Amino acid sequence: GGAAYYDAFGVSEDEMAAAVKAGAAFEQASCPFQTEAAVAAGGYGRSGEPVATLALRRRTRDVRVRLVPAELPPVAAAEPLRIELTTGLAAWRQPEAHGGFKAGPAPTAPPQAGWHVPAAGSWLGAAAGWPAGGATFELRFEIPAGCAEPALQLPYAVDGAVSSATLNGLPLTVGAGRSGGARAFGGDNLIRAPAGKGYFGAGTNVLQVTVTSGGGQVAPLGFHAQGDLVLQHAFAPTARVPSPIPRGVRVVARHVGRGAAAAEALTDGNGFVTLRGRDALFVNEAYDLLLDLPAASAGRPDAEAPLTRFTVEDGDRDQELPDLPAAVEAVGGGGAAGWYDDLPGRAEMTARSEADADKLAATLRKGGLIKTGFDVKLLVDTIATRRPCELQELRLAYRNRQRRELADDVASAASALKRAGAKLEVSLLRSKDELDAISLKAALEHPNPVPLYELLCTSLPLSLLELSAAYRQLYRDDPAVAIRRAGASARAGEFAAVAQLLAELLEHAAGAIAHSAEASKEVDLRTLRDALTSRSALEELPAAAVEVLGRRTRTHLRELDVLHQRLHRGQTLSQLLAEHVPAGGLREAIQLLLGRPEEYFAHKLHAAFYGLKKTPALGLKTLGPQRGIIGRSGLMTHNETVISVVASRHGRDLSGVVEAYARLYRRDLAAELRANMLAAPDVGKLACAVVENCPPYRPAGERGTGAAGSRTSAAW
Repeated sequence: GGAAYYDAFGVSEDEMAAAVKAGAAFEQASCPFQTEAAVAAGGYGRSGEPVATLALRRRTRDVRVRLVPAELPPVAAAEPLRIELTTGLAAWRQPEAHGGFKAGPAPTAPPQAGWHVPAAGSWLGAAAGWPAGGATFELRFEIPAGCAEPALQLPYAVDGAVSSATLNGLPLTVGAGRSGGARAFGGDNLIRAPAGKGYFGAGTNVLQVTVTSGGGQVAPLGFHAQGDLVLQHAFAPTARVPSPIPRGVRVVARHVGRGAAAAEALTDGNGFVTLRGRDALFVNEAYDLLLDLPAASAGRPDAEAPLTRFTVEDGDRDQELPDLPAAVEAVGGGGAAGWYDDLPGRAEMTARSEADADKLAATLRKGGLIKTGFDVKLLVDTIATRRPCELQELRLAYRNRQRRELADDVASAASALKRAGAKLEVSLLRSKDELDAISLKAALEHPNPVPLYELLCTSLPLSLLELSAAYRQLYRDDPAVAIRRAGASARAGEFAAVAQLLAELLEHAAGAIAHSAEASKEVDLRTLRDALTSRSALEELPAAAVEVLGRRTRTHLRELDVLHQRLHRGQTLSQLLAEHVPAGGLREAIQLLLGRPEEYFAHKLHAAFYGLKKTPALGLKTLGPQRGIIGRSGLMTHNETVISVVASRHGRDLSGVVEAYARLYRRDLAAELRANMLAAPDVGKLACAVVENCPPYRPAGERGTGAAGSRTSAAW
């Protein structure tokens, strides 16, 4: 087994060339690998005459293996949590009024002649006119449970004298208090609290610093401190409970000699994987079996380590490998947090994948999409009724049986007149991480940055991790680095101000859930409010605000909005944003982070049907180049918008978009699609079918966990 040798003694060169050509054709038809047919001359037969041989690799039966949960490595300690203490950056307050200086946020002052010039933050106090007696400044901050008690070392400069400092009512060492005058920073001017002495506690902590002005008269008074508190998690690494192998985990067989993927398959609901021998599994050849976990591979040194190495054996039945322990864990921290429309595959759809793949192949091979008109019914039956994971099974079945990509065949078979329809079908057939990565690449190359804001600021940590992995695989580049490059090249444009925030979203997606702690809400809100109301927010978002917005979940940010309304007479963070941050990219990106994406995309679909003037709530200047069709409204429907919204939100929150459209406009979205896209039935009917087949709207907290492979919505 493995090679058939043909004795070519007595065969002419022309006949041998024809045999080589036939062997090459056979090899190319049966395997996507390079041709293995070759003529070896120089050997000798029994009679001593030269012999030429033609070797053909023989494919094998299917290989079947079951993945079982493996013990996961211990939990690594989370990255340190830093609490900002710097005056002018942290939310320092003045608890009592002093003369004309009212109680509330501590007054800030620019450095005066003779004062230390801060490297960050600003001075508290006033350059003149501070009433006799001095003042007390206060900072409240939260320490999450489970953190080791930190040490405090806070250097400062003072105009006047630091007479005392307390932490949770306990006196602290303040050093010289006025050493070297107002120009001196640090050195002997240091507020200290040793670690492990009971100064700090879980929950709210209060730091108070009392500063006295000189001479007992009205005089300047200033205090500047710079530093942060570094919190380390106190728990030791512990073993994690292994999770069942979910449906839809991709397993790849990589050829040992070539180093290229030879076959791939998805796990079923019981952890079984069946690698098709007709792909590129050849008798007596060795393969490595690997898990393809693009999202989980971020930061995992063992992501490329094979589960096992096996050699294909000859036989009539499936080759069974021993059970393989595999560590498959949730990404994003705190459980598998995903979209509420992302449901597990159904058994009946999985069983139909190969049959439906054959139907599509027959139609595409005959050119039915061109000769007999666009077969919308076939596409509705095979694409629109499927969930994203089921579409990937269909795509895999088509690739296994046809040796081609279904999306490529659909795109090439569609005529120029049907290009818009083909774009929707291809977008639906792509995996979500692949579609996001392609969309990110296109958005970076487009002068309008709004699609980039929409993509990143309406996503979830898990999806951002998967996007980053797919982008690196497709383009051999880090998406956060690409965004920073684009921001650096647009220093004079509005995109430069928001590039840092977008890069933070990608770089810190893995820790977003862990950092979105209940105990940090008040601190995060004060930090965000102070940053948005500062003068620097007019041009560039302060670093503290970037950290809050870029390293927290969108649920956490919306909870901050609710807290802000309770504390500030019903004012929303969006209203605060509109008051203090000028219109432009920075405001648009933050607004998307704070708002509900379902309502945003419902407004965007309404604008696609009826125009931006009739959709003032959207707040956009343009939807992009006008390539639409005349709809019921008499306006040109912007079908590029329809395609992008339906494809990108399918399997994520499309049911929420449908609900929001009905609530905001008192109209059914499916009916709107039918009425406004009559001139493009290939787009309209498919989009309408996708909308009608999306699951019932159940937002976060209502779905819970279901069958294997389902995801919770805790982070949404």
